[in-house]
Amino acid sequence: MKKILIIQRRLTHYRTPLFRKMRAVLNSFADLDILHGNPSVDELSKNDSGELDNVISVKNRYALFGGVNFCWIPIKIKIRSYDLIIIPNEIRIISNIPLILLCKTFGVKIAFWGHGDNYQSKNGNAVLKLLRSLYSLSVDGWFVYTRSGKEKLKNLGFNQDSIHVLNNSIQIEYPSCLDSEYYLNFLADKYKFTVSDSKIYGLFLGSLYKEKRLDFLIESVKLIKSQLPQFELLIIGDGPDKTWLLNEIKE
Repeated sequence: MKKILIIQRRLTHYRTPLFRKMRAVLNSFADLDILHGNPSVDELSKNDSGELDNVISVKNRYALFGGVNFCWIPIKIKIRSYDLIIIPNEIRIISNIPLILLCKTFGVKIAFWGHGDNYQSKNGNAVLKLLRSLYSLSVDGWFVYTRSGKEKLKNLGFNQDSIHVLNNSIQIEYPSCLDSEYYLNFLADKYKFTVSDSKIYGLFLGSLYKEKRLDFLIESVKLIKSQLPQFELLIIGDGPDKTWLLNEIKE
């Protein structure tokens, strides 16, 4: 029986159904372990932590340096007992580097899970770009969210046969959730608001923090409403910028 370990910096509620499904699918030929740490103080306001049975829970250490909140995930496992270890590709997780080196030493396959690039970074420093590229090439495989992420890794020279596209998808409980009218009424019932036939609705679903470009979201809504006064945006989410967003909406 093969053994696989997935390491997550923190466990979110939207990822737990995926892990349950993965365990069920892999059950006949592989044991899947999940190791996760705790969110940073800033992330607690997102209220998106999840729970999962039979996981390895550890306490992360965070340190703010140069505006970056670095993280150390204590890996309290026997590395050589696993055939594959999958880790998040966040470069600020400094415990990844010694873990990659140990896996290389012990002959254990290790792969990144993530976007394949840092889409939120605005730093154009050539040295940092080089370090990110070398970091991306340091593992045996990749599990990326989108085909564009795969293309970026291929352009770096990563073996395309070792890049697997996960698809950055959402979970739906029923096929009818694909029906926009059904889903709107489902949200109205869950979040207690009234649907109007005279309105045109949009939906923002996600965490509320700076990198989500909430200022761009507000300006976009203003532009849309200038041409479609009946437009309303539904916002479902939480995060450190919730108060700022509420103030912008009031204005």
